[in-house]
Amino acid sequence: MKIRRPDDDNLELQMASMMDCIFILLIFFVVTTTMKKVQKILPIELPETAAALSRPEPAKEIVLSVDATGQKYFNSEPVTTSALLDKLKEVALSNPQQALRLDADRDARYSDIVELVEAAQFQGLRNLELKTRTPTALPKPK
Repeated sequence: MKIRRPDDDNLELQMASMMDCIFILLIFFVVTTTMKKVQKILPIELPETAAALSRPEPAKEIVLSVDATGQKYFNSEPVTTSALLDKLKEVALSNPQQALRLDADRDARYSDIVELVEAAQFQGLRNLELKTRTPTALPKPK
């Protein structure tokens, strides 16, 4: 005759604690992957200047770029002039004090750079700075 023990009936996995662990891991991975936007590397060679200042990058800065061929970028995404004006209008409506950074290739035409500056000013965005790089080796004074 088989004797039945009360322990044999209750052989289940505890799903609640396993679900808690999976949920915590899911939240961790969602938060860590959406923390920082990855910026694409644009084919832009910034001009050099001896007076360039190094400073920390603001978190909410919008980057306007133009390469040597005249292609315009809004936060590393290629845009046309009309699309750029639309995006700048949206930015100006949400925050007129928004910080803008202009990255222009050193071989870019002056007219393309002026077009970006005027587009920002036309939309009422005045907080604009130009990004340069420090020279790799400064000449020694004689």
